[in-house]
Amino acid sequence: MANTFTCFIEDKLQQNDHMPDFYRRFVEDILTIMPGINAAASFLNTLNTCHPAIKFTMETESDNQLPFIGMCLIRTSNQIKTQVYRKSTNTGLLVHDQSHVDIRCKKALIRTMLARSDRLSSSKEMFTEECQKLKSIFSELKYP
Repeated sequence: MANTFTCFIEDKLQQNDHMPDFYRRFVEDILTIMPGINAAASFLNTLNTCHPAIKFTMETESDNQLPFIGMCLIRTSNQIKTQVYRKSTNTGLLVHDQSHVDIRCKKALIRTMLARSDRLSSSKEMFTEECQKLKSIFSELKYP
């Protein structure tokens, strides 16, 4: 349903020529680049007037970083870098090695976390840093 509503809102934005130059969306999460906070607030207001049952919120970058769908976008002087993002409330709780879960699931968990790290890390250094975090997390969970 969220995707259907968002498509409806996008159609209204395009008809009224209110679509920003850079606009990317995954289901109901939208990423835009705006020239300033006033333009961003105006666009948020435009989004929130499209349908009375839908209210969007806005998150702006802090210290040149912006979390977006499991990754952190990092703005540098001439590019955007990405790395894995974990909320501050993340406890690192995953399947414990001694749990009664099939070994194939445990191996798949490790492969999945490594693949995620590889895809979301924009540099070898960030990937290596994430691998060290995963090593620590899986060590805590008693993985060999």
